[in-house]
Order: sequence, then C-alpha cells, then structure tokens
Amino acid sequence: MAARSVYEPLMPPADGMDVAQWALREFARLAEILNGGMDRIVLVPQAAAPPKPRAGMVANANGTNWNPGGGAGLYQFTAGGTWAKL
Repeated sequence: MAARSVYEPLMPPADGMDVAQWALREFARLAEILNGGMDRIVLVPQAAAPPKPRAGMVANANGTNWNPGGGAGLYQFTAGGTWAKL
C-alpha cells in the first residue's frame, strides 16, 4: 500500500458475508497511516474557540469570528488558561 496521511474508509460488503475480512483490512490501513508518520497536518481555520480546550491544544483561529488576540493564525492553549499565538 502507498503511504497516505488521510484515512477514507471503504464501504463494508453489502451482503455482510465478508465483514470480518473487511474489518481486518480497514484496521491494517489505519495502522499504516497512524504508524507511518505524517509529513504535514492541516488545521482548518475555526470560527469559534474549541468548547473544552486543554493545555497543549493547538487550533487555527480565523481571526474574524474567533480572534484570541493576535489575529488569524495558530494558537496554543496554555496551562494558564489563555491562547498564545505560535
């Protein structure tokens, strides 16, 4: 299998006969993606702060509807309970 960084599940068999084999193949595909590392991530700009931020969380603020203080960009939620622009 070629290395990928996005998982798109395949549809299970319609007849239900090979569901176990389908599940094993899907788990193998997931493992390949998770264990293979990623060369990039994409954080979609958000219009609102996450509802339950935790220290270390990183989010992409759109700077218009959600502006944690420094305009659009990437922010990390700190242990002090504030968003710090990265």
